[in-house]
Amino acid sequence: MAEVKRELYKIEISVHASPALLYNYISTPEGLSEWFAEQVNPLKNQRFEFTWEGTKQIANVLKLVSNKLVKFQWVDGSAEEYFEIEIIKDEMTNDVALVITDFSDPSEREENIMVWESQVHILRENIGA
Repeated sequence: MAEVKRELYKIEISVHASPALLYNYISTPEGLSEWFAEQVNPLKNQRFEFTWEGTKQIANVLKLVSNKLVKFQWVDGSAEEYFEIEIIKDEMTNDVALVITDFSDPSEREENIMVWESQVHILRENIGA
């Protein structure tokens, strides 16, 4: 049976907070532990260990751009795949949003989007946005 190719998708979720505040929540173990995973620990060489319900996953930090984005790649994942959280600000309206880029099986895409939306909802509650 042929393996289903995972597909890239992007979602944009409005967040009423400053890019500097959001950057702390998307780029540090402490910030990510507030909304993304139950626990996030820094490891050597730009790696983070994420824990959900006792399951641990390690990701490499591929890219950091201050007050703008963070890009991760799961150590046990595909070399072509990553997930990225980018902060965008509309210069006209000053609206701020997170643009999340991730990969999923086509059949799981909607479920994965709902998980991201749920996680960002927790982030919004934590920062009062």
